[in-house]
Amino acid sequence: MAPQKKQKLHKSESNEPSSFIQEKAARRNWRDFQGTEQSRRISFPGFYELKSLITFLILNIGTLVLIDVYPQPSAELRNLLGMAPPLLWINIACSIYLFTELILVFCRERSKNSDRFAIKQLLFLCSMYVFYWYAGALQQHFALLLGIGVALQLSEAFSRKNPRQKITAE
Repeated sequence: MAPQKKQKLHKSESNEPSSFIQEKAARRNWRDFQGTEQSRRISFPGFYELKSLITFLILNIGTLVLIDVYPQPSAELRNLLGMAPPLLWINIACSIYLFTELILVFCRERSKNSDRFAIKQLLFLCSMYVFYWYAGALQQHFALLLGIGVALQLSEAFSRKNPRQKITAE
């Protein structure tokens, strides 16, 4: 037994790789890493990824027209729905939504290119427009909502164009 232990000890002390992982690591060269660098490059979204942003901008143009026609809700609508929520609450809800949605966009892993999340963002932003309009403050907060919407839609488009790859163990 003693001679076999000396042989194993002699092999581990030598510079020869003894395990499969060490052999694989020794065989790698710069070409093995070339494909991963190219796949990590950020590519700009095309028309397919920017459809939701274009839709959002068209909705904003429609909102500008409707603000001129209906700057505030009518008295009958106010009597029917009741008092508007305080503006501070709407601002807090909007900022919480922006923060959480940005985290979700950047942490989401995608296996296929889907418009589902962009449509959800559009619907929620439309509800924020309605809340600000009902509170009578849409004209003052229009630029804020436009900026939030464009930032969310652009981040969603970049995220859809450059999906995160799932890490698998080899």
